[in-house]
Formats: sequence, structure tokens, C-alpha cells
Amino acid sequence: MIPQEILSLILEKLEHYKIGRRQLKALCPLHQERNPSFYLDLELGIWHCFGCGRGGSLKDLLAVLFPHSPSIFMTKANGNFQKYLEFYEQMPYLLNFAEATKLIETKRKISQETLGKVNPKWCPPDTQLSEEFKPFAGRVLFPCRHSRSISSFVGYALNGNAEKKYLFPAGLKILYPFGLGEMLPEIEKSKMVYIVEGVFDALSLWEISLPAIAMLGSSLSSFPAVFPEGCQIYLMPDNPQVDKMGQRFAVQWSIDALLIGRWDAKVAVFSSAFLKDANDALVAGELEEQIEKLRLYPVPEFLIAAAIRHPKLVSLNQVISLLADCLPSDYAAGLIRWLKRKYPQYVLRFQSALGVTHEAFEKTGGVEVAWRIVLESAKTRRGREIILSVLLPNEVPYLMQVEPISENLPFPPQKVLEAVRVVAAYLRRQKAKKIKSQLLAAGIVTE
Repeated sequence: MIPQEILSLILEKLEHYKIGRRQLKALCPLHQERNPSFYLDLELGIWHCFGCGRGGSLKDLLAVLFPHSPSIFMTKANGNFQKYLEFYEQMPYLLNFAEATKLIETKRKISQETLGKVNPKWCPPDTQLSEEFKPFAGRVLFPCRHSRSISSFVGYALNGNAEKKYLFPAGLKILYPFGLGEMLPEIEKSKMVYIVEGVFDALSLWEISLPAIAMLGSSLSSFPAVFPEGCQIYLMPDNPQVDKMGQRFAVQWSIDALLIGRWDAKVAVFSSAFLKDANDALVAGELEEQIEKLRLYPVPEFLIAAAIRHPKLVSLNQVISLLADCLPSDYAAGLIRWLKRKYPQYVLRFQSALGVTHEAFEKTGGVEVAWRIVLESAKTRRGREIILSVLLPNEVPYLMQVEPISENLPFPPQKVLEAVRVVAAYLRRQKAKKIKSQLLAAGIVTE
């Protein structure tokens, strides 16, 4: 397994990366390309680019990405990470201690079967430890992993008297959310995932067979893990009706979801005004009932409402800017219709920023609207870059003959990109029809 500190450094050099169970795919950092052809095995540290043909070991990759000091990074990886990993490996498994597991089952209603899915370690309070590791005494050590090997861990104070409920290894970043390694197969199968704040909230949802991962105070956008296509994401922080921080997390996770392209995520809030989180509901025997009654808010709509009701958490201008950059056109048009019903006083501001006149989309064909957006955007340098990221110069030679006259796009970047894709699909369909007609006429193919 590639050490987490090394992987986080590599990710800083990559663009458009996606991580599978043990393999990372990205645009090659060694040459320019449009389609990702760079592959890195996260278990073995072996990499290869099918575009430029280069590849090798992890050490080779560090040498080309950090030509001035690759050895420093290797030393760094073998420092803190190795030290804490050895400490974790030396600790006994929690399930071997009946008293500790009984306490979790009694106070948190988490069964041994559920604990066995993650198989945490236990640092007994009477363990002889160096000063560096003494704070972990009396804590359950929950691993954070993406595959079989852990990338980090978090210590939970079982006695409840510790100053900090959760304790993280000093200097180590939580690279993966808790539960991702255990739940990834289930997430891929069920096409859904609940994102919660703490370890026991995730374990509580596991108790009722729902896939969940815990953020542990981190930002959703800080994790390199990419959820499967078509996976419904439910953002479920602590109940804002009980804990004010829950509203803050809901806003932050919603913004993160937009930034990682998951505008289709939903914020999930308990209907109860008394239960704080999933573990509270499990202990009260109401978790399944609360899940059935969850109030679900699409991320864009939730952020608009939050900006209007809680402007100190997020401003309306910030939300408008985010939505303009991140929303696809068809969703933006639907959002305008929703605003007309819910907040009619804000329709014009959003309509102008999103570049959406939904009546035009309803009355005019999608290709015609897309052509207009592409033609206007081609007059700008940024628009030209977006167009050439999808279309080849010989597909639209007349656009390439016009010199850009401006730096500023007349439409949001996401909207321009979608329009270019519509135009590209149309042009290529027309070209395919023309070629087929020529082949039919020549008798090379038959209907």
C-alpha cells in the first residue's frame, strides 16, 4: 500500500484523477493529453502511462514528479507514518476484550458482528507506552482504509472522560473517510451512501444494513475517493434542530459536493426535534423509523434556502456563483422553475447568473441553443479552450478562423462545456450519417 503521505503528494501533481479499489487513473502528468491514460497501482506502487509509454516503480514516479528531492519524500513516508503504523499493528484486537465490547454494545447498541466488519484495535489503559503514544491508552483504534491496508486510524475514548473524544495520529492526514474500505463493495452494489460525522453514526447505519462513511471532521472535497457513477449520496450531518454545528456541516458538505461535481447529492435531516444523530436514534430504537421519515433536500435547493435563512454561514452571492459554475443546464432550468414557486423575489438574480431562460429551452431545440452558446463563447480565449477540449479544430474550422476578442466568458464554464458536448455529438452524428450514405451508395455496406 502506498503510504498516505506519499499518495497525498502525488495527488497534488495529478488532474482529473479517479480512484478505484486499488487503482488510480488520471491524466498523465508527464505529457499533455485529453483522455486519462495514466494508471497507478495503489497496492504495489507500480505505474504506467499508455499514452507516452513511461512507467516504473513508486521511486521512479517520485523521481520524475519531484526531480530535486525524491529521497526526502521517501524518508518522510518512512517517518511518522511507519511509526504510527507499527504502533497500530502491535495493539490487540478489540473483539478479544469482552468487557470493552460489552460496554460499546450497552452504551452504543453496536453489536460485535458490526464491529467485526471493521475489526478495530484496542489500546488497554494499562499498556506501557512511550510519551508519544500514551494519549491513545484506553481508546478504541478505528482504521481508515480504502483497500486492505490502512492509511491512518483514529482513537476513540471509551471511558468518556478524555478531553478529546477522537484522537488522531500527530502529523498524519486522514486520507480516506472511516468505513470507505469496508463499505465500497456495498456502495457499488446498492448505488447509495450515507455520509455522517462520526464513527458510531456510521456503525449505527451498518446495524440496519445501510452503507455509510464517517467524515471525522474533514472536508468532503479533501478525499480523493470517487463514488461510483449513479451512486446517490445522502449528506447526513448531526440534526441541525439539536446541534447548530449540524447546519454548518450541512452547508459545507453541500458546497463540497458541488465542487466535486456531485450536485445531485441530497441533504438528509431527521424529522425528530430531539434525536441528534444516527447513534442517538439507534439507542432510542428509532433509527429505521427516522430513516424512513428523512427530510431530503437537493443540494442546490438546500444551499439557496441556507443562504436566505442563515446568511452568516453562506452568502447568497457565493451560492449563486457556485451554482453558475457547477450546475448543468437542464438542472439549472428546473431550479429556476422551483425558485418561481418558492422564492420568486430571487428568480431574476439566479436567472441572470445561471444564463438560463427556461422558456427558451422549452420552445427551442437543444442543438440550436447549444450552437448559440458555442458561437458566442468562441469569441473569448477561455471559451476557445473549452471548445478545443471537446472538439477537434477540423470539426469547426470556421470557429478557429475568428480571433478571440475578449477574455471573459458570456456564460458559466459548465454551461459552455455542456453546449460544446451537444454540438460535438450533433456534428459526429451528421458525419456518421454522411459516411454511411456514401458507403451505401458505393455498395460497400447494405442496410
